[in-house]
Amino acid sequence: VLHANPDDVETLYAYADLLAFKRPEEQRDPELAEVLYKRVLDLEPNHLDVLVNYGILLMQSESKVLGAQALFQRAVAVDPERQVTDSRGESKSLKELCAELRVLLHQGAEQPSGQGVEGLKVQGAQNELGR
Repeated sequence: VLHANPDDVETLYAYADLLAFKRPEEQRDPELAEVLYKRVLDLEPNHLDVLVNYGILLMQSESKVLGAQALFQRAVAVDPERQVTDSRGESKSLKELCAELRVLLHQGAEQPSGQGVEGLKVQGAQNELGR
């Protein structure tokens, strides 16, 4: 499908999600997923599901948490009340998620190795995106 229409946003998004979250761990390809998410955002900058899922992917790498925060802030601008589920199974709005992430990033900056960020993990592929 991508060969026939390489700019099909929903196909790019679905494939990125598959590579990022839904395959067995050893078959995942987060680097390619990131490329695909970026392509979707080039085509459709306010694609809410991509903003959220790409942010979730970036949160899995401590060095990319600031990028995740930027994506979540963009998502909040699109729909601040969109609900996601955190690693504790608690549902919260994107606005609440961003507030928690700001606090944890601030705490992490005061701790060696950024340990504060580990307190907030959002579940990829199980987030409640209403798809």
